[in-house]
Amino acid sequence: MKRYYYLFVNATTIIIFSCVPVRFGVTLKSLTHPYSSSVNLVMSENQKKIRIDKWLWAARFFKTRSSATKAVQGGKVHLNDARVKPARTVNIGDTLVINRNEITFIINICGLSHYRRPASEAQLLYEETEESVLQREGQREMKRLLRASDNPPPKRPDKRERRKIREFIRKS
Repeated sequence: MKRYYYLFVNATTIIIFSCVPVRFGVTLKSLTHPYSSSVNLVMSENQKKIRIDKWLWAARFFKTRSSATKAVQGGKVHLNDARVKPARTVNIGDTLVINRNEITFIINICGLSHYRRPASEAQLLYEETEESVLQREGQREMKRLLRASDNPPPKRPDKRERRKIREFIRKS
């Protein structure tokens, strides 16, 4: 079946949809849900840049913009191997290093979006490096092995054992 391109012009973006032919007057919601096969964001000249905290929020690395801002201010996010402020703009092709809860993501920016879209569309905004994927797998395996080697006590301490524990803690 032949594919056609349809344009939806918003006040801030132009979105190009590659989809099967539909009748005139179809809304954006009906285009994106059942018929579209891919979504590409094309930015105008003045919108090729976006704040790093907003991009992290739109790419779903953080739940809120304020948590993304705190992470950038705290030095958890580096742009092209440099510590940045939340108002710093990102471009397509930039490299980000994101540290979240002892997990490090090394990603290349492939797209820009001002809006928080579904996770399937947010994953199109970046590409994770092979090095990052292997590093995360190694960290996951290391945690699993540490958990397996840790032997918890067979049961909870009873009343007498709790008294002995408190007595021992007070003495030291």
